[in-house]
Amino acid sequence: MRQNVTAGKTPVGTEVQAKLLVGTMGDGAAFPKNAIFSGKLIESVAKTSTEPSRLATRMDSIQWKDGSAAVKIYLTAWIYPTTVATGQDL
Repeated sequence: MRQNVTAGKTPVGTEVQAKLLVGTMGDGAAFPKNAIFSGKLIESVAKTSTEPSRLATRMDSIQWKDGSAAVKIYLTAWIYPTTVATGQDL
């Protein structure tokens, strides 16, 4: 991310940018290292006593030295429980 974003403090709808550290594939195309994704924050929820914080962004475009493209790429967190489910008979 090219700016500070804090779950629960940065409002939904805030425009954000992220810089690729390595080249990658996405949306059927190859994007070079240092390309800049632009989009908006679509979820920003602070941590509570029972739930973890959540952040999610939707990237709508990407620009690099010799080009640009419209994309729909979602950056979300996947959280796995730290406790083992009980009562399962496998």
